[in-house]
Amino acid sequence: MRNILIIIMFTLFASTTNADIFSASEGELHIKSDKKGAYIYIDGKKKGMVGDGFTKITVKEGDHNVRVLLETKEWNYEGRENTFVSGKSSIEIFITTSKSPSKYRLARLKQEKIDNKIRKDKAIAIQKKREEGEKIAKEKRDKKANKSLIIDKSLDSKRGTVSELKLMWMRCSIGQKSVGNNCKGRAKNFESFGDAKAFLQKGYKYSDFTDWRIPTTRELLGLVRCSKGTNRGRSCTKGSSKPTINKKTFPDTYSGSYWSLDKQRKAGSVTLVMFDAGWPFHDNYPRDAKLRLVRTRN
Repeated sequence: MRNILIIIMFTLFASTTNADIFSASEGELHIKSDKKGAYIYIDGKKKGMVGDGFTKITVKEGDHNVRVLLETKEWNYEGRENTFVSGKSSIEIFITTSKSPSKYRLARLKQEKIDNKIRKDKAIAIQKKREEGEKIAKEKRDKKANKSLIIDKSLDSKRGTVSELKLMWMRCSIGQKSVGNNCKGRAKNFESFGDAKAFLQKGYKYSDFTDWRIPTTRELLGLVRCSKGTNRGRSCTKGSSKPTINKKTFPDTYSGSYWSLDKQRKAGSVTLVMFDAGWPFHDNYPRDAKLRLVRTRN
């Protein structure tokens, strides 16, 4: 009698336990994802975490929204799945996540974009200021290089002279003759600086003056005119009109070298001014060149 009572009680206990575990109104979701460590949300509530295998979660019978979410500093990995679970059933779900930038990353990239724009604008402003400074400096150099005290009213075509504040120039090269607006004839060629000096020592007279002399390098460079500016104030920019001189004031000028007197050069060294590029040339041996004389006005 006692054994029969024990069997009846055990049967009632087992029936009650099975009823609780396998309720007709509940089922199981077996969830797995490609992102280990992601949180599992069922209908918006956190219920577990993705591991190596399937994560089992008991849910009520019905439709459910399953979401897995892994948040890192730079990226978020998220996946969703809608499923229906019936009572006393289990369903396996594999959720693949998609990658999206985190709020931190979006904010960082936005700030970087702002910072890059600030740096770019600053660099552009610096470059613009530098270019403006270089332009002003170039204009000053060109103005200085092209500045000439020679003015049209100082031209005396009858006498063949051009006067400035302190100097009087021969309008034409030695060997040429001033006729109207031109210099007729071929400029005489002097094979050496000594030949040029010897020419003056013979007592050269021109336009009633006998105190003509060979111009200094600086004086001769003062006649240079660059139609397209200069290269750092040293020579005329490539493409400048040749000869590099005011052609109206000094017509038919030879587009080549002219003798000059440079007192700062060593003995035996000569200096020529090139009117094809508008720059001085130093040499230690005789070289063919033309001659334009100057005198100091009293």
